[in-house]
Amino acid sequence: MSSDVNVTAGEASAKVSGAAQLYGEDGKLQPQLGVSACAEAIAAEVSGNVDVNILGGEVGVNGSVNFGVGAHADLGFKDGVVKVDLGASLGVGVSVGFEADIGGAVNTVVSGAESAWNDVTDAATDAWSEVTSWF
Repeated sequence: MSSDVNVTAGEASAKVSGAAQLYGEDGKLQPQLGVSACAEAIAAEVSGNVDVNILGGEVGVNGSVNFGVGAHADLGFKDGVVKVDLGASLGVGVSVGFEADIGGAVNTVVSGAESAWNDVTDAATDAWSEVTSWF
């Protein structure tokens, strides 16, 4: 687990971006999607985040409180990571978000299931060999 706190003063931005992909450069299925929009002028902001490893995948939660005006949204799925970050300000504002590495968690669960399956099949094979050796 890790955490972080940041203080920012004086920031202004405006942007819109998006990207979508179904197949990677190698021709394999690799869906990715991202949409981001921001129009903000922030005088001061205090933000923090906490990251935790769950089942081999990183899950992060972040939040901030600011003084400014504007809004932002950042949504996406890239390389097995789901990301959501939303915020708005009119005077005092807040922002909340999270990131979850779904790919890492899936790999851990699949690896554990394969290991358990191998243990079961090895035990069954050993038991069958033991039984058939009596004949």
